[in-house]
Amino acid sequence: MHQVVFEKDEIAYQIGETTEILSRGHLCATPHCVRAPQGEKAFGVERSTFALFMQPDWDEDLRFPGEVHLHKEVIPPNGTMTFGEYSEKLLDKYYHLRSHPKKAGLALASWFQKPLSQEVHIIRP
Repeated sequence: MHQVVFEKDEIAYQIGETTEILSRGHLCATPHCVRAPQGEKAFGVERSTFALFMQPDWDEDLRFPGEVHLHKEVIPPNGTMTFGEYSEKLLDKYYHLRSHPKKAGLALASWFQKPLSQEVHIIRP
């Protein structure tokens, strides 16, 4: 996981893997989670979510250009795989879902069928 640091007058955006692919690796998605501040530190802090659903069809063939430098270990040598195959491999890489099949259970199957929302974090003074 990565901790994002930004100033009070800035906005941080979490982008997804589709943007990473479309930007040819210039914009990078990262595994993340949000930890809300507790107690007095929470005063004046808000979190808003803006859902932006942008992904190819599950069976859409993706062709990764040679200059993509992220996640090469999940991309086959010919540089082509479906969006569904890529999503499954990437989620397994991040969360080790295949090594914990009981933990993943039915939630995993439904997760792959739903677009993931992208998060916008806003801090107001």
